[in-house]
Amino acid sequence: MASTLHKLFIEYLIHSSLQKYQMIENANYISWKSKVIKFLKDIDLFNMLMAIISYILWQVSMTTQPNPMHIPPMDASVNYPLSTSKVSKTFLDNLIFFGSISTILILYLLSLYFPKHFKKFYLFSSIWSLIMANCFSLAIASYFKSYVGWPRPDTYAVCGYNTTYETCKSSKKDKQFLSWPSYHAAQAMAGATYLSFFIQKVLPKCVLFDMIGLSMIFSAIYVGATRIRDFKHHPDDVTAGILVGFVVSFFMWNGAKKRIFVKKEKKKL
Repeated sequence: MASTLHKLFIEYLIHSSLQKYQMIENANYISWKSKVIKFLKDIDLFNMLMAIISYILWQVSMTTQPNPMHIPPMDASVNYPLSTSKVSKTFLDNLIFFGSISTILILYLLSLYFPKHFKKFYLFSSIWSLIMANCFSLAIASYFKSYVGWPRPDTYAVCGYNTTYETCKSSKKDKQFLSWPSYHAAQAMAGATYLSFFIQKVLPKCVLFDMIGLSMIFSAIYVGATRIRDFKHHPDDVTAGILVGFVVSFFMWNGAKKRIFVKKEKKKL
């Protein structure tokens, strides 16, 4: 009788131990699963994939060969002096990308430490939306540059007077027929538009902060103006680039702002 009770007691201990172990395992699984779900939500996986797709589209659009436009004989619009501009696409890409990301990171830290003064937002969602705004703008601009094949203002200076794409012997002749629209203007305006709206939303309502956002727009216009002054683009090239950058970034922002900012919980009465 005693041995039977002892066996039952041992079985009870084993069974209870297994139950506790299973409960712990289930709790750990649920905790791990919830952490994974929270992580995927925090990084905004869907918009991250869209940002990657937009980046790929941008890179692919830059590899397309130009469809050169015919240059009429003695065309004054391409008879400007040789451009002396040293600002490369890579430099501008890095400047706008890292400058924009740094601005968002600074505002994110301010919103964490001073939530009463700076509106809270989701960091990764805001970064992915910024990347999409820039990359889609550049993809569109790069595609139309190749499709139109418009010659730059200094084409005669690079290729020779009264030359065409077929007779141009310069190693830069492909780049010479990528004038419309302006890549630099589109990129500058896309980044400036997104950040100006972003700053207005995050920072407290103040005319000073509105002026900061407005100064970014004027900075983008200045970038476009330098492209005209350096004989790298015609005025209509820059206008088209600014339009592409603004329109794409505006539509991206209009949809993204609903996902980026933390919604305030309504107080229960």
